[in-house]
Parts: sequence; C-alpha cells; structure tokens
Amino acid sequence: MQAAEISMAGRIIVLLDLLINEIHLGYVIYGKTRNVRGLAQLVDKEDWIKVKGTHEPLKTEAEHELILVKIAQNNIIPKKTRNGALPLSGLLYCAKCGRTMQYRRTVTKNEIYWSTVCVHTYPDGSKCDQKGRKLDSAFYHALYSTFLSIHAIGAMFVKVTFWIIVQV
Repeated sequence: MQAAEISMAGRIIVLLDLLINEIHLGYVIYGKTRNVRGLAQLVDKEDWIKVKGTHEPLKTEAEHELILVKIAQNNIIPKKTRNGALPLSGLLYCAKCGRTMQYRRTVTKNEIYWSTVCVHTYPDGSKCDQKGRKLDSAFYHALYSTFLSIHAIGAMFVKVTFWIIVQV
C-alpha cells in the first residue's frame, strides 16, 4: 500500500501512535511480548523493561504529559458530540449487541421528540431486537442518577456535561 492510498483516519491513527510513543522520550523498551509454545503473547505494561536509551529524546517528559492530557481531553467526548449533533451522540450503546445507538426525531400531532434505536444488522441478515427509548425528562433524570451513583462509588468515569438535564 502506498502513502497516497492510506485514508485520513489511518493517517490520524499513525500520528496518534507516534505522539503517545515513549521511544521519543529517549527510552528503549524491552519485553513487550514473550514467546510461549511458539506463539507471541503480550506482557503486562508493569512488566516491561524500560531503560533510558542512547538516542537523544525528541520531547521532554512535560511535553509528553501535555500531549497525553490533550489526547485524553479529545477522547472523552466523541467527535459527533463535540460538534453538537446531539448531546449523547456516540455515548449510548445497545444493551443487546453493543453497537452505538442512533437517534430518530419523531413528529406527531401533539409533540416532537427524539428517541434512540439500534439499527444493527447481524451477518445472518437479522436485525437487533432492541426496542430503543424515548429521550424524555425521565430518561435524563435516570441517566443523571446513574452517573451520580457511579461517581459516589469512586469509579473512573467519563465527564459528561449535563446541560440538557437542567433544561428539561
């Protein structure tokens, strides 16, 4: 494959890999894999051997930490959400098949509302039978309560702005 054939998404992934790589800090890392019965197995990151190498670092530890923080900030909220498409775009997943839920705007005589649906089709041609849910104030209050309970336990959780819940 030539460089011109690589998609933009592929280029971004390569660039991200280069940015987060610790080799550019001057380290040489050994022991990422081990050979077990002729098959390579990944080793836990704690067990890697990381040594300051003989090559000159291309970035400092402070620059590397700043890069990781910036990447983490961008990963917290999916691109569609950052663009303001819908507040929960890319954050809701189907409980049955694990795919991201899609949003539908429904207009009736009495109201206009948004709902979530799963449109995943399995390889055998059957569709996911997840019913979906109307995104009403009860939904947002239940979501907010779940976030609070997870936060109370002390679990690591993605920060989400709850401006829509306040407006409901």
